[in-house]
Amino acid sequence: MTASDLWSLAWSQWRAATLRSVLTTLGVAIGVAAFTTLFALGRGLQDNFRDRLLRGGFLQAITVLPFKEGEDGSQKRLPLDEKALDRFRHLPGVRRVDRDIRLPVRARVSGGTGKAQGIAVAMPVDAREAAQFDERVAGQYFTSELAPEIIVTSAVARGLGWAPERAPGQVVRVAPGGAFIDRVLQVASPFGLFSGGGSLARELRIVGVVARERVGFGSLGAAFFLPYGTARAIEQDLLARMPGASRLGTSYSASIRLEDPAVLADVERQVAKAGYRTVSFASVLERSRPLFLLVDGLLILIGGVALLVASLGIANTMITSVLERTREIGLLKALGGRDRTVMALFLAEAALHGLLGGVLGILMALGTGQAVGVLADAWFRKMGGDPQRVFSWSPALLLSALLLAVGMCLLAAIYPARRAVRLDPARALRHD
Repeated sequence: MTASDLWSLAWSQWRAATLRSVLTTLGVAIGVAAFTTLFALGRGLQDNFRDRLLRGGFLQAITVLPFKEGEDGSQKRLPLDEKALDRFRHLPGVRRVDRDIRLPVRARVSGGTGKAQGIAVAMPVDAREAAQFDERVAGQYFTSELAPEIIVTSAVARGLGWAPERAPGQVVRVAPGGAFIDRVLQVASPFGLFSGGGSLARELRIVGVVARERVGFGSLGAAFFLPYGTARAIEQDLLARMPGASRLGTSYSASIRLEDPAVLADVERQVAKAGYRTVSFASVLERSRPLFLLVDGLLILIGGVALLVASLGIANTMITSVLERTREIGLLKALGGRDRTVMALFLAEAALHGLLGGVLGILMALGTGQAVGVLADAWFRKMGGDPQRVFSWSPALLLSALLLAVGMCLLAAIYPARRAVRLDPARALRHD
C-alpha cells in the first residue's frame, strides 16, 4: 500500500465520523493553541524586558560603588576620585566614565507662582535613547552637555503652571534646594539664594517633557534631567558655598558606559579586582535566569496539561475506531494485509488529526495573540506608556508546535494501533 493510499484511507475515515473527528481535532487544536500561546507569552515578556534594557543602555552600564567588603564582613570605603575614574576610562571597551550626580532642586517661574521640586539627575548627551525618554510627551533631548537646558516630567510641568505640551521653550529658575542644603547654607528660603551676588539659581530652558518619573539606571525617581556639564557646574557652585566642601573630593558612585555589552563581564572583573563593588543590570539579569527558566517551565507545564488532555482524546478516538472497525481489520488481514500496513493505517489517521489540529491550533494561537496584543496596546496607551510586544512568535516556534501536535497524536495512537495489529482475523470476521 502506497503512502498516497494510506492518506486517502485516513481522510475517508476522518470524513466517515465527521462529528467525532471534528471534536477530536478541535481538542488537539486547543491544546496546541494553549501551549504555543503560553510559550510565546513567556518568551515575549522576556524579550521585551531585554530589549528595553538594551535600548535604555542598561546592558552597557556598570555602577561602581566605593566599598570593599572585608573578610569579616565589614565595609571599607575606598576613594572614588578622579584618579580612580581615570583608571577605569583606560579599560578596553569603556566609552565613558562619570561620577553620578543627583541633586535635590527647586524650580520656579520668574514672576509667577508656579513652582516644583524633586531630584535632578545628570545625563550624558549621548543618553538620548535611554528608557527615561521613551515616553517623551513633547520637545527634544539636550543640544549639548553645557547647554542651559532641562527636561522635566509632566507633573513638574503642570506644577510650574503649563500643560506638558506647552512647556518646551519656557524658562525656569532652578537652584539646589532641600532640607539638608537649606540647613547647610543657613537660608530660610531656598530662593533667598537668588538675591545678591553669588546666587546659586540658574535660568534654564525646558527643552523636553517626559510622561512621568521613571526608574532608570542612576536616575531612580528623578523629576528633572540636566545635561551632565550643567549639572556639574551647579554642583561645583553648591560645594563652593558649603562648609567643608574641600573634604568632599570623592563620589558615592560612578557610572561606566561601554561600547558593547559583550565586554561587560570583563570590565566588571577588572573593576572588582581593583577592590570596588559593581552593580549592573546585566549581572542582575544573569542571576535572574533561573527565575526566567522557572516561569518558562510553569507556562510550558500548563500548556502541557492541555496537550495531555488532547492526547487522551486521541487515544480514546482511536480505540473506539478499532472497536468499530474490527471486522474491517479482520477482512484486511484475511486478504493478506500485513501487520505493519494495519499499524500504518491507524498511525496515518492519528497523524492527520495532529496535522489538522496543529494547523488550526497555530491559527488560534496567532489570533489570540493578535487580540491580546491590541488590548494590551490600548491599555499601555491609556496608562501613558508605549505599545509593548507581549508575544514573541518565530517560525521555529510555530513549526515546533506543528511537529509536537503530530508527534503527540502518533504516540497516543501507538496502543490502539498495536491492539488492531494483534486482532485474530478469524475472530475479527465473526465480530458483531
